[in-house]
Amino acid sequence: MLDFFQTIGVKRYIFIDCENGTISNAEKTFKYLNAKCCFSLDTQILCMIGAGAEQNKWYENFCRYVNSLKVSCNIMPIRILTVNDNALDNVLSVYIGLTLAHNQNAEYTVIAFDKGYDAVIEHFQSANIKIKREILLETDEDIKEKVEVIFNHFIELKTPKPKTLKTLRASISRFITRKDYDEKSKDKLKELAIEKLKAEEIIEISDKQKIVWK
Repeated sequence: MLDFFQTIGVKRYIFIDCENGTISNAEKTFKYLNAKCCFSLDTQILCMIGAGAEQNKWYENFCRYVNSLKVSCNIMPIRILTVNDNALDNVLSVYIGLTLAHNQNAEYTVIAFDKGYDAVIEHFQSANIKIKREILLETDEDIKEKVEVIFNHFIELKTPKPKTLKTLRASISRFITRKDYDEKSKDKLKELAIEKLKAEEIIEISDKQKIVWK
């Protein structure tokens, strides 16, 4: 079953849970792994990809960043088509066990964008397996960068700008969706972007929620 895994000469296995993957954290994952010198022939990276289209986008963007390095490395997508709350977590955990059966001397890392896998990590650590989890959550700096992108978009917008607060919020929502930013932070991004537009005196909002662009 594991013929497609590289097992000889592998010092590290990295399992990436792509379930909450977005374009922005594809870059974050790439930067994290690149800083750890993981794009090499002694490291096997397995990307666990669920059924959602956004996870395919994550993988495409992640590979685009990796390809820019022009180095030889081992990256493999594992696609999970079953849709339920724990499908991807369960399959990833099984693959860790299968890989351990072939190589218990390597280091194991699970990269996720939410807090999970505690039981799996603690169990194998108690068996003296070198395994850890890295959670790449969105930081305040990530939020700040995204707000700046939204702000600049509306500054440079050539088409007619939104005339009311309601249409501005809707327009920002559409932009966030196009950029594939994390949906969980959409409301926060909207309000921070509007606050920045007001603070920089780009817009003025009247008592009747009308917007004047300065």
